[in-house]
Amino acid sequence: MNIYVPADSNVNRRSFFEALSDLLYNLRDTITWDNLIISGDFNYDMTRDIDSNKGLYKTSTQWLSILEIKFYNAMIHNEMQHIPTFQRTAGIVSTIDYIYLGHVITTRLVDNSLQYIHSNWSGHALLQITLKIGPAKIGPGLWRENDNLELRITPQTLWDGIKRRLLNNVLNRLKRNNFLRSKPPIATRIMILPRIDNMIEALQQELVEIAALKSGVNWREKCEKSAKYLKSIHQHRTAQQYMPDSIIADDVDDKSIGAYLNEVTPTSTLTEEESDLLTSPITLHELQTQASRLSSQSSPGSDGLGYSYLALLFLLRNLVRWL
Repeated sequence: MNIYVPADSNVNRRSFFEALSDLLYNLRDTITWDNLIISGDFNYDMTRDIDSNKGLYKTSTQWLSILEIKFYNAMIHNEMQHIPTFQRTAGIVSTIDYIYLGHVITTRLVDNSLQYIHSNWSGHALLQITLKIGPAKIGPGLWRENDNLELRITPQTLWDGIKRRLLNNVLNRLKRNNFLRSKPPIATRIMILPRIDNMIEALQQELVEIAALKSGVNWREKCEKSAKYLKSIHQHRTAQQYMPDSIIADDVDDKSIGAYLNEVTPTSTLTEEESDLLTSPITLHELQTQASRLSSQSSPGSDGLGYSYLALLFLLRNLVRWL
């Protein structure tokens, strides 16, 4: 059950919870509470509005009793229950989004997460839980018993998995949740949190743009929006990728190639020092320097990673040690 509680007034909010509590009680013979998940925007902060005994008017005692007796706050897992889930500015944050689990479904809780979302997309964080449902006695899961069926993992699938792990490593290194869990003073939060959020937003925007380019829905490098222009660019690039059938290469013997090369006189040559520099192994410092200088508006390569994403990865010390 996903709910959105009115935020316009305390009276409407309290009426909503009373009506919802009555509905749950009336359906308790139809709906098994032990297997029920209640999530959404509750529009009250449990610590600030309820535990402080100042804000009971924002909900109802009947609703709180149902949650306390019959349900479990999934964000308590990994101690995330006090991390803000809504942010209007760095100085105005609150925990108003929740996921509550019935008693039976609580035993299947494996993990949870709370992820900051780009401020242009939503003021709410993304709350996620992982449940272990268990193996099915019958059904598609039995493919493992069939020797003729083989799970083929393509190189692209492996590479996508590596990118997902790198993304998780980037977000973990930013340690936004750890910072908020420490309950820093407002002045400290206003000073540090925007810098962390800007880095996360840049990464999320990069991934969204990459996904749009890979989907083929739009092709934009510098925010071009003209359909005619985009069509001409696509046709031009497609023509560059293929050689017309009318072009036929003539065979050339090795002697003719050697004779031609003997007539070529180089105007300049590399010194031994320059030659050693060009043939020496590429260093990590050179990769970091070039990655930081490349344009962030360039489209990604075949691996789906843009330059700004790569530059951010090179800042991670753990990743540097892997290289």
